[in-house]
Amino acid sequence: MNLPIPSNKDINRIAKENFFELTTDELSAFEKLVPEYFDQYEKLKNLNEPSKKIKSQKRMVGQIPTKKEDPTNSIYRKFSIKEKSSGKLHGKRFGLKSCISIKDMEMNSGSSVFEGYIAKKDATIVTRLLDSGAELVASLNMDHLGCSGGGNTCSYGVTLNPHNHNHLSGGSSSGSGAALSYKDIDITIGGDQGGSIRIPASWCGVVGLKPTYGLIPYTGIVGHDHSFDATGPMANNVDDIAITLEVIAGYDGKDPRQKIPNNLNHNYTKNINNSIKGLSVGILSQGFDGENSDPAVDKIVLESIEKGSQLGLKTRSINLPEHLNANIIFWGLCVEGLSKTLTSNLSGYHWEGEYDLDLMEFYNSARKNKSNSFSPQVKLLIIIGSYIKEKSNGLLYGKAQNLRMDFKKTYNNIFEEIDILAMPTTPITAHPNNSNTNIVNYIKDGWSMMQNTVPFNLTGHPAISIPCGKINGLPVGLMLVSKHFNEAQLLQVAKGYETILNWKTNNK
Repeated sequence: MNLPIPSNKDINRIAKENFFELTTDELSAFEKLVPEYFDQYEKLKNLNEPSKKIKSQKRMVGQIPTKKEDPTNSIYRKFSIKEKSSGKLHGKRFGLKSCISIKDMEMNSGSSVFEGYIAKKDATIVTRLLDSGAELVASLNMDHLGCSGGGNTCSYGVTLNPHNHNHLSGGSSSGSGAALSYKDIDITIGGDQGGSIRIPASWCGVVGLKPTYGLIPYTGIVGHDHSFDATGPMANNVDDIAITLEVIAGYDGKDPRQKIPNNLNHNYTKNINNSIKGLSVGILSQGFDGENSDPAVDKIVLESIEKGSQLGLKTRSINLPEHLNANIIFWGLCVEGLSKTLTSNLSGYHWEGEYDLDLMEFYNSARKNKSNSFSPQVKLLIIIGSYIKEKSNGLLYGKAQNLRMDFKKTYNNIFEEIDILAMPTTPITAHPNNSNTNIVNYIKDGWSMMQNTVPFNLTGHPAISIPCGKINGLPVGLMLVSKHFNEAQLLQVAKGYETILNWKTNNK
């Protein structure tokens, strides 16, 4: 990295950009001081980071699957990486969302802007999966930089719904949802900033968990905003979610998002089949009958929740008008936060932890030379976010963060009264795959299903989507939410519902 010493012209330009002028004496003094202090940067560049143990064996890059192997276009590359012959995940085959670093593999976040970037090290969760005997078999397609819930904005094509190829998978973890229909992929890992695990779980008829904020380390994964990035497992059953969570949850010492209680037990499988009799389930009134809601979805979800009485669950209605404000607060956070991430170095500032310098350097060049390849969603978010930052200097972002604190308390108070909150994951079933739609609808459709998922990215509460039925052959998701770090009980309730719903035959 070449770092030239700024000229007097540079110094004056930067001063003007920051709304002050330099006197002749100041400019003369700075002309002498700047080279002296820049010497510190030269010394910094020459300091070596502590050596870290990185597996030296070169991994094979993998192959692009054929259409026959990948009829839903879920997979970017197929490969096989296995390092242990025993462990909790021995025999389990994993696909990972393509924003997750796997050493020696291309990581592209669904965007051709990242094409050619080869990760130099494994994300923390990759190391944990491999150390537990898992086999990694695929890098999975995703919406362009995770900025849509549709499943149709990836640079490498639309991901189709495995239940009906004329419909979309949902996103942004599109491949992570649809690939679970393949016999050679058992479990996947997705990411969730506004519903991106739970939306494709709902539309593809699989189980998807957005864990408590910070429970799983995000180190080595491309994100949007440090205050709501999350990653989590997706699978065809709750048991596979639980055992994967046991492996990947917990501190890694590198991720500032992690604030986990010291006494938290990460054994999520031990009591998963325990009785849940007597637990209370709140049916969130504002989670139903929304502006975009399909009454048939509401009906099948409500009927499914009430079947909990077979398990001894007690249901009651919960009224929470604040739920309807979530998208307003989230918009104030995600647009400016994401824009700042994408127009700087992908990592941000002001946090202690591990920075991916190779990715930062690659993106700095790629952004300048390949930004025309950004999707319309990404371009729009960058434009609005940059303009708002320019005009408000972060005040609206700050206000949204302040409102978020009270918003979170509202849900915390609800969980003093009930154990689980329930509602539809998405208010609608999967969108049709309409390749002829105009740009306006293309963008709006990708954000039209998030009203129940977004609130829990704001609050950080764990939320799981499980399939509960079908409408015209397309899956419907039931979302269950619990208090922070209560994944063990949440998984017990999800497993209970899973045993009684028979969702594949419940077709309306």
